[in-house]
Amino acid sequence: APPTPTAPPAALSPAYLALAELGRRDIRLTLSADDCAALEAQAAQWLARGVNADYLIAALTAGLPAQVDCPPRFVRRRL
Repeated sequence: APPTPTAPPAALSPAYLALAELGRRDIRLTLSADDCAALEAQAAQWLARGVNADYLIAALTAGLPAQVDCPPRFVRRRL
């Protein structure tokens, strides 16, 4: 039987992409795909208020402590 076509992946939102970028900017804030999805709505609220993704990323990575024990919890508090 011919292979069943799979649906193309849904486009990722700018908020999700900004959250995914955090770990590339600073390894202490690396988030999993599930973490990004869980925090996406909060990040989207920032973008809805006119903040661009670069500003959001800068706000979330500024002044980090030497160690971040739980990146998702830390980002949630900052959002």
